[in-house]
Amino acid sequence: VFGSVILDVAIGVIFLYVLLSLICSTITEGIARVVAMRSSNLQEGIRNLLNDPKGSGLTKKLYDHALIKGLYRAGWFDRLSGRGGKPSYIPSRTFTLALFDTIAGTGKDLGQVKRKVADYENEQVKDALLPLLDEAEDLKEARKNVAGWYDDVMERVSGWYKRRTHVIVLLLG
Repeated sequence: VFGSVILDVAIGVIFLYVLLSLICSTITEGIARVVAMRSSNLQEGIRNLLNDPKGSGLTKKLYDHALIKGLYRAGWFDRLSGRGGKPSYIPSRTFTLALFDTIAGTGKDLGQVKRKVADYENEQVKDALLPLLDEAEDLKEARKNVAGWYDDVMERVSGWYKRRTHVIVLLLG
């Protein structure tokens, strides 16, 4: 380009590395899509958050809630592979509203929601939610506290996903 062989080689090597990294990233995303890695990772994180290892209790109720069901549809690959689609992302506000509705019904009063949570059979969920509710002065603040709890857990779940994709990229590299 500029008459320098070293500069031409450096530009060629940089171009080659950029091209290979783009190819690896694209293949990684394809693999993640085929195995539904994002949605299964999210579901695993929610099962862990709600102390529902099999996903047949509160997690199932939550995923069956209209607010959550509205976030996904089975794509062509999901239908082809015989699995129903699940969301790969659930906003914290949506999660909180669906969780409160699932556990406490349509309670409009913080005291009513606290009583329902205190009577809930899942001890881990109860032990996590009660301090968040006790710290709040109204239902709006309680929802904000629970949304913060969810966001904190989802940061860790994002770390799980990143580590898994790093393994795929490493194997591809």
